[in-house]
Amino acid sequence: MTISISKAWLAALVVGMALVTACGGGGGGDDGGGTTPPPGGNPPATGEYQPGRLWHDNYALDYRSGTQIASAGDAPVQVTPKLPARPWPDGAQYATADWNVYDDYTDIVVTETASSQVRYSTRVDGYFRDIRPSPASKDMIIGTWGEDSTSDATDVFVDLAGMKVLASMDTASGSLNWLPDGRYIHITPAGAITVGTVGGASQPHGQLALPAAHEVAYVWVNRQGTQMALRLLHAEGGSTESDIWVSALDGSGLGRLTITKLSHLARWSPDGTRIAFDVDTGHFCNGVGCVGTCEVWHAAATDRNVRALPAVGDALRFRVKDRAGSEQRLGCDLLGWTD
Repeated sequence: MTISISKAWLAALVVGMALVTACGGGGGGDDGGGTTPPPGGNPPATGEYQPGRLWHDNYALDYRSGTQIASAGDAPVQVTPKLPARPWPDGAQYATADWNVYDDYTDIVVTETASSQVRYSTRVDGYFRDIRPSPASKDMIIGTWGEDSTSDATDVFVDLAGMKVLASMDTASGSLNWLPDGRYIHITPAGAITVGTVGGASQPHGQLALPAAHEVAYVWVNRQGTQMALRLLHAEGGSTESDIWVSALDGSGLGRLTITKLSHLARWSPDGTRIAFDVDTGHFCNGVGCVGTCEVWHAAATDRNVRALPAVGDALRFRVKDRAGSEQRLGCDLLGWTD
């Protein structure tokens, strides 16, 4: 079945999501956005792995495409042969999106992890990506849709059981993700926070006191519904830096987790005590190829100003096994951290 989406259709959709922009803003977080660790620094990081399963597509680990699951001390489990798999928080099922660039459609498939049985399969007109499975429903996802890879993007709530789009929101308006109870949280680039029900009412929920020249680019909420990790962009001197910050859901207690300037992605541990993040040195590409590295680290959610350097010792690398049974460090990308 094909879910038909178009810009005209989205414009006519009665979303019922009145986004109210809260007043205020400016100022700094509780660490002032500085790059010096707090007095005494963070406690030394200990241990090499946290409970749970790591869903990744780190090709360099085994020179295999697709998604694998790494578990402490166990051999990797291949999940998909080619596509990134976006797991539900409990890891019971996952979604893939396969865009056909020539005919401009995307096949969305939801598969049960244990049995490999397909639960849903649908075709969406256009380019559909960045799937965010609902923590409260096995039938709901958020995804980013565009007519093609270069057109304006829209975040859409998709009911897979009914094979329909329930609501939509322009991605330029801010960052969107799920709350554990099935509601959504939306944050504008300036830090105004809104919480709402899909297709229903929404209300202001707080305001982030962002440091100067910072804006919100993405949000991830922990499974306990108590905190959110934020990707903040800092533009200065013609360049843009990216780091992970942490706050309560109402925006209070904003603190800077990383000072790598190169962290773009965050994944909460299932118990909400740690955050995995990337350190991506970027890539320089020419006619021959590209160079650069991307590493995955994790630190306590309470840590601040983490440098993620081996000599500093304020964060940890994940250690996993490859097909040969050798222990390796996990690189990018980390697609999910599940039970």
